[in-house]
Amino acid sequence: MPLFCSACRKTITKGIYDFSMDNYAMPLCMTCQNGKEKKTETRDQNISALLRATPEALRLKTGLTDKGWKVIHEDKDRHKHVDLAIHEAKIVIEVDGSHHNSNSKQGISDIKRTFHDFVNRDIITLRIPNSVMNDNETIEEVVIVLDNLLKERVKKLAEEETLKKQAKLGRLFYIILILVLLYFSIKNLGLI
Repeated sequence: MPLFCSACRKTITKGIYDFSMDNYAMPLCMTCQNGKEKKTETRDQNISALLRATPEALRLKTGLTDKGWKVIHEDKDRHKHVDLAIHEAKIVIEVDGSHHNSNSKQGISDIKRTFHDFVNRDIITLRIPNSVMNDNETIEEVVIVLDNLLKERVKKLAEEETLKKQAKLGRLFYIILILVLLYFSIKNLGLI
């Protein structure tokens, strides 16, 4: 009986099948195994990020995930890593330790990054001191406030997208109107 890769359906040998089952728990050809290694590396990076995470950031991530938000932990955001990212709302959340408040250089750096992200990428950075994330009741309050903020932000982004589409349609209508007027003007002059 022939053996097949479960991802691409290519025929594979018994040796490749056995190796794949031992290492990936599914039959994969060599090409798909290489792709799986990349996914495994990504998974390992995600696990490593979770191990580096502060308990406060993890509690906040759990609370927002429980509210239905897709929260990415330790997201690589071009020039830096952010504690939490909610791409749908174009919001990143930094759970800041005390050094962000006591070191003026760090504070200025934070402000510059926040400004850059907002002006150039329309991303809002929320900074929450980890000192306010010390008990379950406070964490629940923060999650409720953030949940409401995220809902409003998503709603606002959707409204802005609708306005952009309407503006494009308006410009298209205006161009069509000009072309129609131009056509009839040329026709009235007897040029067509």
